[in-house]
Amino acid sequence: MLKLLIVDDHMHLVDDMAESLDWNGLGITSVYKAYSSDDALEILNEQAVHIVITDIQMPGMSGLELVQEIRKKWPGVKCILISGYDDFQYAQQAIQNRVEDYLLKPVSDEQILGKVREVILQIREEWEHVASFQRAVHTFRENLPRLRETLLLELLRGFRHGNLEEKLQRLELPFQPGDSVSLLFIRFDDDYGAYHPHDIALLEYAVSNIAAELLADSFETWHCKDEHGYMVVAVKAKGHGESGLRKDQLDKAGMLLMDNTRMYLNKAISVTISTWGTFPHEIPGMYRHSILNIVKRIGNESECFYSETSALSAGEEQLQSLVSLYQPPALPQLLEAGRWSEAEAKLHELDKELSRKWTSSREHLLEAFLAVSSAFTFIAHKNGRSIVEIAGDDWNRVIGGAMPHSVQQLSEWSQRVLRKLKEDMESEIQLSRSSIVREVHQFVEDHLSEDVSLKSIADHIYLHPVYLSRIYKLETGQGLSDYILQLRMEKAAHWLRNTHEKIYEIAMKLGYHNPNYFAKTFKKHFGMTPQEYRS
Repeated sequence: MLKLLIVDDHMHLVDDMAESLDWNGLGITSVYKAYSSDDALEILNEQAVHIVITDIQMPGMSGLELVQEIRKKWPGVKCILISGYDDFQYAQQAIQNRVEDYLLKPVSDEQILGKVREVILQIREEWEHVASFQRAVHTFRENLPRLRETLLLELLRGFRHGNLEEKLQRLELPFQPGDSVSLLFIRFDDDYGAYHPHDIALLEYAVSNIAAELLADSFETWHCKDEHGYMVVAVKAKGHGESGLRKDQLDKAGMLLMDNTRMYLNKAISVTISTWGTFPHEIPGMYRHSILNIVKRIGNESECFYSETSALSAGEEQLQSLVSLYQPPALPQLLEAGRWSEAEAKLHELDKELSRKWTSSREHLLEAFLAVSSAFTFIAHKNGRSIVEIAGDDWNRVIGGAMPHSVQQLSEWSQRVLRKLKEDMESEIQLSRSSIVREVHQFVEDHLSEDVSLKSIADHIYLHPVYLSRIYKLETGQGLSDYILQLRMEKAAHWLRNTHEKIYEIAMKLGYHNPNYFAKTFKKHFGMTPQEYRS
């Protein structure tokens, strides 16, 4: 699955090289085209390109400067330079930038294919070396602790993993979906502002080892450090012990952890233990609730222990925010990205949670309504539109004070407004794209004998070349370079049949300054030379 990028400011040269050479025969499955260094960097940011063939002399960023940028960001990409200038200074700079070769124009097809074939062999040798089993196992083992921490942190934040069981097994974690788990929070109470990061890491390592030892007999553990600086330990009971005994054992281990940290490390920590919940779906809510409790129950006090299960058993009320509403990605993010089906699914999930847990809570209904209506208003205003104009009566009733009074009313209202927003945004996008295509066609018609490169068209209509290329393809189903080629060939055929102009004059009118290249392109398109077509 090798990918190639060809870069030159002469559009026809790029198109010819991309389309006329047998790249498939070399094992290259994708060939990308860029008409400037800026276009090339955009493509490299989005695609895993393996080989770049670039001209040196280009307006703006030169090919040598492009290679320098590639070396900084993508050191594994192989670069081949092509130049019409037999200048030792260029060759010297090319060597310094570790290019695979430096070819002088005119370059034959055989030369290019031969050099790319050599580079591919080099890439395959490197891949075989990197992919050796022992090296892969060693790298995986080295990064295993960090991979485990990252996965737990993502689950605490509410990220969903479709292949979670497979990941847990691969990371050798003794947790499974459906397990009953609790979260143990360790807050370091001393002021570590003046400590070296290495010393803090050693302290955290020592505390995690003490915690693991205290919990080892009765619990499986998995820990990470969160964005607040707390160490969070996910805890799962070994076997099927009684829930009350399990809670007491965990509370006792938490208190012993505080004592041992003070005794052996001379450091102060506070410990909070969450309620028990089902892994992984309930842990984001448990995590958020415990963070609030640390602030609310412990505050700035040092060496405090707090168990949420004990507080609940003592009759303390437990109110929670709506988990599905704040679980990432948030509704405003989904609307901003135009991910309408996911936004609809998120609203359905919110309805289910309200119906299941908070059907009689006016506060939670109001919380959901305010958040959803705020997201709708945000996306309308961000796109320069009035939410009243889009939603009509559905919004006028809200302004008049008729807020939804039940989960069903909220569900029906939110889905209707979402549908209207989607239709409005898609209509605006369609109109905008159609206008862009009309401008492109007019510019190409007016400048066919001049520069109709992607960059010149994009500059004329004030769009980025990569964005313009995508929009044109989405709207017409055809690449811009394909359209320009088709238009040129249609006009060439018309003028050959209906005028007495010389072939080289027609070539010049169509922007081909090399009549031989025009003839070659024409024959590839129609299966005959211009002279044969005219005859």
